[in-house]
Amino acid sequence: MRAPVLSQANRVIGSLRGPLRAQRRAGCTSSAMRGAVFPRIEPGHRHSVHSYTSTLSASTTGQDASQTFAALEQAAWSEPTVSAAYTKGWYALTAQTVPTLLDAAAAPQVAPVGTSVLDVCTGPGVAARGAALRGCSVVAADFSPPFLAECAARCAGLDVTPVEANAQELEALRPLYPRFSAVVCNYGVLHLPEPAKFFAGTLGALKPGGRLAFSVWLPPPRNEGFEVVLSAVRECGDPDLPLPEGPPFFQYAEPEPATAALRAAGFVDIRFETVEQTLVIESETDLFEMVLDGTARTRALLCGQTPSDLAAIRDRVATDVAARFATKAGFEISMPAAVVSGAAPRL
Repeated sequence: MRAPVLSQANRVIGSLRGPLRAQRRAGCTSSAMRGAVFPRIEPGHRHSVHSYTSTLSASTTGQDASQTFAALEQAAWSEPTVSAAYTKGWYALTAQTVPTLLDAAAAPQVAPVGTSVLDVCTGPGVAARGAALRGCSVVAADFSPPFLAECAARCAGLDVTPVEANAQELEALRPLYPRFSAVVCNYGVLHLPEPAKFFAGTLGALKPGGRLAFSVWLPPPRNEGFEVVLSAVRECGDPDLPLPEGPPFFQYAEPEPATAALRAAGFVDIRFETVEQTLVIESETDLFEMVLDGTARTRALLCGQTPSDLAAIRDRVATDVAARFATKAGFEISMPAAVVSGAAPRL
């Protein structure tokens, strides 16, 4: 019988490879940044982190499903070890998207004074840092204190203001900040229970003519990293665990649904482009570890497997990586993305 997902997680991860390395456990920032308090924008209900354990395996629909999925995401990214693992494993890869993301948001390479950018679901601040290096004034929003601490550390000395805020309640920012020249969201839309609310809120946060740009992963088989992991789960484990139902992971990876979503929210001049990028890792086990340790819904899927199935999935991923992606320096895996953008109508 399968154990409850979260109670099993630490046991199965530990049984596979022992304690996490010291630097992974150390958290996401220097000791000076740990415990830092950031401005919190909290206009409405915040999903309880503690509800994650009891609801992860619940079968729900409608608004209940949305809240349950939100609780999963909130619990995962509020955990310092998960946010630190994401930064360690995914930062360099997601940084490859940032130049295209900022260009799509019309954040110029040398931004004029007064160019303001809202980075939603900033995570460790990769897009916020990129925008600030172009000369933009950036508000970096996230609900995760560990991520906000990491963002602050990586953006030290730059014009970046980390703010604790809910991505689907951006209207709460309006009393504190003027409308923005651009809004960016680097892979954050994948983690929202109701992306349509985010799109609508973003429209209200933009100056007339300002642009939203967000990135999502392209699906397998073109995305080789997700192909390897999801194929291993399908072949060696149970891909149909009763996890909280979230929006389809690849729903905006095609032009038509992505364009339709922004058009429905009121955006104009909508564009869709792809970004070729490569995950570079040192070990054949790194892909499995970064997904297991540094994601939310895929981590829950993996941690819900029996220990024997999880070990088989790990071995299958490592075998495929070694056989298909080896280079002289390590391993290189194609993980392309899409960048979708649209403009707020001009008055």
